Amino acid sequence: MPAKSARLIPRWPLLAICLLTVLAVSGAQSYLAFGQGASTGILGQHTVQSKETLYCIGRAYGVLPSAIAQTNGLDVGIVLSPGLVLNIPAVQWASVPPGPVCAAQFVSPFPSLPTPTSTIPVIALPTRTLVPEVEILGKHTVQKGETLYCVGRAYAVSPLAIARANRIVWPYRLTPNQVLAIPAVRWTPIPRGPVCKAQFSSPYITSPTSTATPNSINPPSEPTITPTSRISTKTPIPTRTAAPKP
Repeated sequence: MPAKSARLIPRWPLLAICLLTVLAVSGAQSYLAFGQGASTGILGQHTVQSKETLYCIGRAYGVLPSAIAQTNGLDVGIVLSPGLVLNIPAVQWASVPPGPVCAAQFVSPFPSLPTPTSTIPVIALPTRTLVPEVEILGKHTVQKGETLYCVGRAYAVSPLAIARANRIVWPYRLTPNQVLAIPAVRWTPIPRGPVCKAQFSSPYITSPTSTATPNSINPPSEPTITPTSRISTKTPIPTRTAAPKP
């Protein structure tokens, strides 16, 4: 009889001890995953974009990547598929290490790393030097065959100054009926060459012979012809003298 009564001892204390052991192990795992005093609430949801990782998402919200994986039943090293919706738990990631940061899709109460800006190097463009404004003497309408140098000689104005004032670049070609602004930049000394017909009076043309006629500026000197006595080119006819009479 005593042996039979020993077999009827209730087993519920043993079951209770096993249950407490399981709960203790589960609590220890939760403590290691989420950290001491962490909350398991959901902050929000994040839709995975191309090439995003759990660590990239964790840095965006300051949330522990392993907590994100456990909340969504994923492995920490899993490759995320674009379009996957993740629940972001309220488990702060203390001392977030530097690294790639995803674009946050909601505001997190935990401090996170700032989203890096574009890493494309910025190339400094050369600054354009502004041409100082100068007085404009007048306008000149380009005729067929005219050049900047020809126009410049007509007004004694620097051809390069005319090009700058009208934003004409090398090779400085002009087109008929093109209207040129003639700046007040004197050209001196003026080399010899073709001279266009002036269409207005220039203050730099002072002498009457320096008007806008071809080759009027610095014309080549010509020898002067002085009037001299006219010399006859005819051969003189010898005069016949009469012989003396005997």
